[in-house]
Amino acid sequence: MTKVVSHQIHGGEVIAHFLSTLETGGEGAQEHFIGVADQGDFFALGPEDATQDRLKQFHTGGLFPHGTAYERGKYRIVEVPYHADMLVPIVRKHARNLRHPMVLLHEPYLTEKDKTPTLLELTKIDNALYKVLPASQARSRDLVTEIHRFTVSWHALVLLIEHDEEPLRIRRIVDSAKLVAVGAYKGESYVYWLRRNTESKILPS
Repeated sequence: MTKVVSHQIHGGEVIAHFLSTLETGGEGAQEHFIGVADQGDFFALGPEDATQDRLKQFHTGGLFPHGTAYERGKYRIVEVPYHADMLVPIVRKHARNLRHPMVLLHEPYLTEKDKTPTLLELTKIDNALYKVLPASQARSRDLVTEIHRFTVSWHALVLLIEHDEEPLRIRRIVDSAKLVAVGAYKGESYVYWLRRNTESKILPS
C-alpha cells in the first residue's frame, strides 16, 4: 500500500493552480485568495517518495499506482485511486479548533437553470453553488463520500471555514478560510492551503 503524506510545496506554480480552480468558485474568489495566500502554507497529498518536480505537475495523473484494469465492451477501464479519505482527517483535525466549523464543497457542473433535485441540496453563494456541511456533526465516512461526489477529474474545491450568523459571501469565506483544498493529478488527490498557526503532519499509511 502506498504511504500518503503531506508534502509542503512552494512556488508560483501552486498559486497559479489554486487561482485556476478558484476561477469558478464565485465572484472575487481569486482576488481574495491572492490577498491571503501568504498567510498560510501549501501542501500536496502524495506518495512519500514523490519529488517536488512531480508534485508540481498538477494536471498530470499517474501520481499513484493505478488499480485493476478490465475490459468493458470495446473499452479498457482502469481503476483510478482517489484520496478524499486522506484529506478528511486533516479537515476534521483543524475543524476541532473552530466553534462553528463548516465545510463547503463547490458544485462543478450545475447551474441554477438545471432542473434536478440535487439543486435542493445546494446553496448559492454569490454566483456559485456549494454543498454546505456542518463539519462538527458530519461523520468522517460521510465527509469522504460527499467530497467524492463533488470531485471530478478536472476540478474539486473544498473550504473549511468558521461560520457565524452573517450571510455566506465569497469574500468573507476566502478571507477567513482555515483550509482550502483543490483537486489535482486528474482527480487522484488534493493540494491544500492551510492557514498558519495550525499544524500539518504526515498521514498514516
